Amino acid sequence: MSQSPEKRSPSTAYEDGWGALSERVRSGDSFSGRERNVAFLNTGDGRFSEVSSVLGVDFADDARAVVSCDWNFDGAVDFWTSNRNAPRVRFLKNESAGGSWVAFRLQGVTSNRDAIGARVEVRAGDVSQVKVVTAGDGFLAQSSRWQHFGLGVEESLSVVVKWPGGEREEFGKVEAKGFYELVQGAGRTVPQIRNQVTFKNRALVNKEEPTSTRFVMASPIPLPQFEEIPVSANAKLIVLTSESCPNCQNELQLFEKNQDQLRQAQVEVVTLNVDEILSGAAVDFPFPTAKASEDLIEAIGLFRETFIERKSPLALPATLLFGGGENLVAMYQGRHALTVYLTDAAAISADQLQQRDAAVPFAGRWSALPMKRPYIRYAHSFAKAGAPEKEQSYLSGILNRGDLSVEERAELLLALADRYLFAKLPEKARALTAPILEGGAQAVSLNRELAVFYLKRKYAKFSRAHFFAASPFVEGDARFHFNYGLAEMGCGEPDRAVKQFQFSAKLSPNRADTYFRLATALDQSGSPLGALAAYRQAIKLRPEWPAATNNLAWILATHPDDKIRNGVEALRLAQAMVEKGNQDRPTALLTLAAAFAEVGNYDSAAQVIDRAIAIAQNDGVDLVVANLRETRERIRKR
Repeated sequence: MSQSPEKRSPSTAYEDGWGALSERVRSGDSFSGRERNVAFLNTGDGRFSEVSSVLGVDFADDARAVVSCDWNFDGAVDFWTSNRNAPRVRFLKNESAGGSWVAFRLQGVTSNRDAIGARVEVRAGDVSQVKVVTAGDGFLAQSSRWQHFGLGVEESLSVVVKWPGGEREEFGKVEAKGFYELVQGAGRTVPQIRNQVTFKNRALVNKEEPTSTRFVMASPIPLPQFEEIPVSANAKLIVLTSESCPNCQNELQLFEKNQDQLRQAQVEVVTLNVDEILSGAAVDFPFPTAKASEDLIEAIGLFRETFIERKSPLALPATLLFGGGENLVAMYQGRHALTVYLTDAAAISADQLQQRDAAVPFAGRWSALPMKRPYIRYAHSFAKAGAPEKEQSYLSGILNRGDLSVEERAELLLALADRYLFAKLPEKARALTAPILEGGAQAVSLNRELAVFYLKRKYAKFSRAHFFAASPFVEGDARFHFNYGLAEMGCGEPDRAVKQFQFSAKLSPNRADTYFRLATALDQSGSPLGALAAYRQAIKLRPEWPAATNNLAWILATHPDDKIRNGVEALRLAQAMVEKGNQDRPTALLTLAAAFAEVGNYDSAAQVIDRAIAIAQNDGVDLVVANLRETRERIRKR
């Protein structure tokens, strides 16, 4: 397990460790090394005895946490465990014939209401027990806040609570075998009536790994096209077999025996042999047969890793169910009854909601719309496997399909363009996503998405082209004009950017970042007075904004026009900015030094610059150090 880093800075080794661990888990390994859960019994003589098997709690769960609570209020502490694998939560009911007990729930008045941190001491005879109220004691888990004390045979006891903050309070004598509320400052216990809960016991069973599996896609998608998989309008069962697999022969016999029923259901069967070398023996089988290519086996393996998250070897026989649209609907491993295949094949023609319901193992109510078809997730698996060209080929093939929604097509365009940019092929991305000049809601929406897409990836010219194409059809959208202005700035066109930022500010006059960007554009376009006004408005909307304050003070301290420079105001702004948490920012210190120099205080300016140089040197920013030293020399020469 990777160790948590000591500093907040990124740690490549830490991230690599987690990545390697995740890969091991996806390969079928266990976080806990497949160790069974263990329980230890305090024997009372300073030692513990391992009693896991005796208690029947030694499950092979990949357990993460165990929490305690008296779930049915019978005085015996029960346990819940949370697991990474199924069952995700397991309840362990305590049916032991224990001795006497007492339980308290605390309520703070002057301290926090849940009394987190309170110390409860129970004295029974000559024995004292102490518990502290906590707010979490396991991974994503928390035990009950009832403080449960086992008393053995004692029936008379006293209770003392030390509340958060240090206040000590005695609650006197308490009767055993009861639930009590302890309220801060009350000085007495309040009995709580808790009716025992009864429920049906279930046997504790460790289930074995299933020998056959069935996985149905909630949103079916196609594999890449392969010659081995024929294109047709019918449902297809592609059966992967091996001549050394006895169960494969049994599966093939099942299909052969029921070939009439399969044809009646319009289900085609194709068998693909995964052996590297075929024996050449004649096979008397009524369905087409061929050899599975390495690319097909790789595509199936990546499909399993992506959607089933298993990297374990493919168990044969393996059967793939394809719909008429070449979508992979389901994947089976091991042997299954014919009715399973026929039922799933019949469901192919159902609508998307019915297909999604068929993909889950139990009934229920959905809280979301049908899931998007995960084309991109599957495509990325090829890139992760070191084959980015196959990712691009797959995405390009999907784009040519006629059953894509507008949203799916836009998402795929963006994903494929992103791959081209990553591969340093920007012109290919540009050709794929040429601006759409006609109107219409779909065209405008796609242009806007592509404009923001290229803007985020710093392809300002591409971004501006899409903003330009969408702009005649967009009205009253402040964010659109703001982003359009950013694209113009990226293209080195501050004059054009000013117009877009002004549109945005008019539509949304309370956004400080709009005035900040407008000020920057005005400054670069040679309008310093406008820039000063825009920076002041940004600071008015967001007081004490370091970036806006710094830029405003810089113009006031350094502008070549005497009518614009104002060293006194620049010094006031810069000093206030530095004092409020910017003492270690070289840019803020540079502005402060410039303000000192403008008012003639060159000694203070030099001291501030020296401090900025020391900070930049410590950060290892050589270019900043060089610029600061040049400024230091100008200050020395006054």
